[in-house]
Amino acid sequence: MSPVPSESPLDPTPRAFTPLTIAEFLLGHRPSILRLWSDRWSLLIGAILVLAGSLARNYDGHHLLREWHVLLHGFGASVANAFLLYTLARLAVAIASSKPGDESVRRPHFWRGYLSFLGVFWMTAPMAWLYGIPYEHLLEPLKAVEANLWTLAAVSFWRVLLMARVLSVALDVPFWSVLFITLLFGDALALAALFTAPLPTIDFMGGLRHPPETQLIASTAFAAGFWALVTLPVWVIAALVGLRWLKPGQRSLPAPARFPIPKAACGMAVVAVAGWLAAGLATQPSVGLKLDVENSVKAGRYDQAASILAAHHRGEFPPIWDLPPRNWDRSPNYREALAGMTRAVAVEGGPTWFADAYSQKVWRELLRFRHGSEPSPAEAPLDAEVLPYDHPREDLLREIEFVLRFDTSISDRRREWATAVRDLLKASPPSGSKPDL
Repeated sequence: MSPVPSESPLDPTPRAFTPLTIAEFLLGHRPSILRLWSDRWSLLIGAILVLAGSLARNYDGHHLLREWHVLLHGFGASVANAFLLYTLARLAVAIASSKPGDESVRRPHFWRGYLSFLGVFWMTAPMAWLYGIPYEHLLEPLKAVEANLWTLAAVSFWRVLLMARVLSVALDVPFWSVLFITLLFGDALALAALFTAPLPTIDFMGGLRHPPETQLIASTAFAAGFWALVTLPVWVIAALVGLRWLKPGQRSLPAPARFPIPKAACGMAVVAVAGWLAAGLATQPSVGLKLDVENSVKAGRYDQAASILAAHHRGEFPPIWDLPPRNWDRSPNYREALAGMTRAVAVEGGPTWFADAYSQKVWRELLRFRHGSEPSPAEAPLDAEVLPYDHPREDLLREIEFVLRFDTSISDRRREWATAVRDLLKASPPSGSKPDL
């Protein structure tokens, strides 16, 4: 008979797990997986780590006092995802165990097994700390977005492999069989997230004219959704093949046991929470200003939003921020909100950092119908006839005057085009009578 490992719950003097146990678990170490699975303290320590992960995700994007509810999203999503994945894996094992000639050992009670799985699922929360790397303060905007997307991809891939390893160890099944099930689950989850999340629409023909950072997010989301949809049948077939060859082993897991309080691991988790809260002290003022502006625009208080912008310089706001309203949100009152902000910004006076930003928003709206082509003064007569179909003439005149006044980087070609269109609109019939095309 082989000796009982020192970390086994059968050890007469069991020891509490440590931060090293968690680190080894994140690398797929089998004894560490079994150790955390059987320790009831994993749920508590895991919950603290999830809180630290939520802080890492949101400390520089949400106001932690006024938008505290975002810290609960990690708990809700992880509880649901762990339940669905564990249920799917248990169902696969049950089907495999029902094959003629297969005799499986008695599996742990479903809910007891689920709570153990949830505990180790939460132990993956330190991966989310990578999302807290302040790329926005270290790199230029486009490079920062690229770094964030690569980090998201790396963490997602790491988490899929680790969860497949955990299920393989916990249910005593071959790794490759359960990996395909995990990939199928992850693919379906990614599709659901991409279809429901408020993401910008990819700018195929230049009609929306997103900023480079937004365009990168849109194109990445489109590519991820496309490949997730295309590969979905592949993962379904692979999961069915894996199920065909899935043969549960004869090893049973130790039942959850009482271990000493993991003081070192608990201290590490609490320090992580405190560390991310401390990091938030540097970012919360700028996030608060951003929230004030966005709430003012949402409530239609455009003058108040413009006053807040005028009272602060660009460095007092988050480094990467698309000023409200966002053109990719395409809310029903988007043009109304944009018109309200341009009026309020014009009242504030001369060229400012935010006036230039809003002039670029106006340009994106004025040129949407051109599908990416630059305006030409020679085409101004036709454009002056087409534009009023999309927006009232009075608002168009106000928007064109705005870009002529506030766009500090306007090209001569755009200035000539805007001036010609403005003069033609002023000479055109009033709103309500459309020109003959």
